[in-house]
Amino acid sequence: MLQFHSLPLAARTPIAADAVGFTFDVPAELRDAEWRQSHTPRQAADLLAAANPTAPEIDVLDTVAYLWRPTLASADLARAEALYNQNCAACHGQTGNGDGPAANTTSKQPAAHADANVMFDRRSDVLYAKIRRGGMGTDMPNFGTLFTPEETWALVEYLWTLAAAEQPVQ
Repeated sequence: MLQFHSLPLAARTPIAADAVGFTFDVPAELRDAEWRQSHTPRQAADLLAAANPTAPEIDVLDTVAYLWRPTLASADLARAEALYNQNCAACHGQTGNGDGPAANTTSKQPAAHADANVMFDRRSDVLYAKIRRGGMGTDMPNFGTLFTPEETWALVEYLWTLAAAEQPVQ
């Protein structure tokens, strides 16, 4: 099973050919933002590894992490962080570990977005839908009437920063 590298997101960059001795073949799907929204990082890692069978696992995963990095301007990402802090951190925790001050009052443990092991199998479009409609079977409210679609997508991008800042995927 592929494992994520534990470098912080800011330190991750696509692997340069001169650094690893070969050029990555990046399948067209991975270059498509819409494909990345509807597929998981694990699916991307599998495609990238299949296209580059001699590539070291860590280089494949660092490249996937690079592809899942936020594309928002820093001011927009900061606004998403503020929305998260105002509306999500009480349950999901300031750093996304599912350990906010209200976490113990919910019927189900809030998702830990900082858990790279969990997020590696998450799709951005599913995260978007969960934010918009609420967590069915959980105490997560419906934010679809509070956030615009653009704010919701920005929150999804912010969630990926929480996952990338933490521990490696197992």
